[in-house]
Amino acid sequence: MAIESHTGSTGDQLDPTHPPAFGFELPGDFVGPYKLMSVLGEGGFGTVWLAERREPMVQRVALKIIKPGMDSKSVIARFEQERQALAVMDHPNVARVFDGGVTERGRPYFVMEHVQGEPITTFCDRHTYTFRQRLELFMSVCDAIQHAHTKGIIHRDIKPSNVLVSIKDGNAIVKVIDFGIAKAISQTMTDKTIFTQTGYLIGTPEYMSPEQAEMGAVDIDTRTDVYSLGVVLYELLVGALPFDGKELRAQGYAEIQRIIREVEPPTPSKRLTTIDDKAGAEIARMRQNARHSLARMLRSELEWIPLKAMRKDRSRRYASAESLGADVRRYLEGRPLEAAHERRAYLFRKFVRRNRVQVTAGGTVALALVVGFGTALWQAREAAHKRDEALIAGQKEAQQRVEAERQRDLANANAEAARRELTRAKAVRNAFERLGSLAIEHQRDGEASLSVIEGMERVMQESAKGAFGTDPAAISAVGEIYMGVAMALGKTESMPLSKTSVPPHVVEQMRRGIEQARLQFEDALRLYPAGGSELEDKAISLAAMERQLGDPENAAKCLNTALRLSRLRNSAPADQARLLSSIGLSRMKQHRFADAVATYREALELTTSSSNLADIAFARMNLADGLIGIGEHSEASALADLAWPQFEAMPEQHPSRAWAADVRRRATGR
Repeated sequence: MAIESHTGSTGDQLDPTHPPAFGFELPGDFVGPYKLMSVLGEGGFGTVWLAERREPMVQRVALKIIKPGMDSKSVIARFEQERQALAVMDHPNVARVFDGGVTERGRPYFVMEHVQGEPITTFCDRHTYTFRQRLELFMSVCDAIQHAHTKGIIHRDIKPSNVLVSIKDGNAIVKVIDFGIAKAISQTMTDKTIFTQTGYLIGTPEYMSPEQAEMGAVDIDTRTDVYSLGVVLYELLVGALPFDGKELRAQGYAEIQRIIREVEPPTPSKRLTTIDDKAGAEIARMRQNARHSLARMLRSELEWIPLKAMRKDRSRRYASAESLGADVRRYLEGRPLEAAHERRAYLFRKFVRRNRVQVTAGGTVALALVVGFGTALWQAREAAHKRDEALIAGQKEAQQRVEAERQRDLANANAEAARRELTRAKAVRNAFERLGSLAIEHQRDGEASLSVIEGMERVMQESAKGAFGTDPAAISAVGEIYMGVAMALGKTESMPLSKTSVPPHVVEQMRRGIEQARLQFEDALRLYPAGGSELEDKAISLAAMERQLGDPENAAKCLNTALRLSRLRNSAPADQARLLSSIGLSRMKQHRFADAVATYREALELTTSSSNLADIAFARMNLADGLIGIGEHSEASALADLAWPQFEAMPEQHPSRAWAADVRRRATGR
């Protein structure tokens, strides 16, 4: 097993007057029309020469020739792949290819632009570039890699020695070189295209993505370059790699793979603070800042960008080099970062997705409270304005002074109302943040997922102890959220503030919130009639809210809209089947049993194409329930018996088992 590390025209530097002892070419030799001048460097497969062509014009180039003894079919194929990869690209930040051919000894070569530059990290350190200057230069690298990706090329070995910087007309110019291990994204590049051999790591371990570290990995896409870009950015900012190169390479190959795939790197700010004082002071000097100031800048939000690019799970990285560069630009312009969503919101969003229907009631109450706070604040401002007008008029007439007093009292009353609404709004925000924190703590400790009602009960207990304030308005707000959630979950018997029902004003607030959400959804649907997954999710959420307030007709309309959007984007049959089952349930609640049966049959047909036995069992039992409604007990009995074994395996106290047992009893009489 070996690690193949490719370096380009400025790879491992050699003595320009002494070519490799095992080479056939010597300075002064001609390769085609090009005269070899001196050796620039060596890569994994080739030797790079500085060469000169005098006809039809004088031109200095970098000429890469395959190494003697490395001309196996697979290596030649890889070399030819590099030549073609570069030839299809035309970008000011990518080294251009001019020519190619075969030497007299039958070894392939190609001629590329001679880049007189130095690695990007060395350049930035030598010129003492600030964070801003380094980020501006890095955006050019992202542009170059994005161009390669649009041409169907993955670099797979992005590192500072393959990103060269030179000065031209007073400006720093980036050139990305050495696409020697590039891989075609969409199709093979030649009939000689080769694949990574099992037992080899193709690339440079310090900059290698987890998926690339897999032996014989073929499932590589553009996000592997995003990962490597993240490591380069990390090094540009911190002056050190996430994992020390010497320590990493000292490990066995299996351990190198494990570290790359599994070990989370330290954050840039932490890495900077762990570097020894002498080296840390030099790193800070080369960035024109104090060490503690650099760490503070990284911690504020800058380090989120390389950390997102370096996610082990590539689905959580930036989708493209362009997206990574765009987030760097957002940072420089002081705008919110895409990477910011990877913080606490990511885990809380996962929690909410698992409990979307149940959380809807609490969210609706929160929306109504925010709207109420805005209205009260506006009323307070209007009343204060009238009070001031009355005070001025009161200087002229005693009657107006009386009116001023009345307006002042009204303003004070409205100000107090606004204060209460503000207190309620803050309590709502704190309660939801605490609910999210509880979910995150459970995930971090490896405990079972926290149910919504469990989380809300803890929040209620903390509210009663004054965690969110002792004002009655704050306690009432948290209680109303809890009642809304509990109503949605059918947990009304556990509500400490209302033993029988939710107060009418809370229901009215929920209705107003649903109406506003429905209008917003309809506006979005008019703008985007083809919809998408987000609009589909909104339709499902609206249906859940309508059901909570006892309106199955509107719930069914929302679900039908969600089904239409799901079919437009050709979603999985199982997803469409679940929507059909929800529509069938709404029709059952309306006692439209024949319509429910037709819907349940369609859902069962879609579900049977799946191998998920649980989904099939639920679809059969749903249809059996509908058939009972139209008096078709014989077919209902057969379906219930087929489905029952899946439910029988559930714990006796499981609500789905109890429901299935009831359907089976009504269908079979057993």
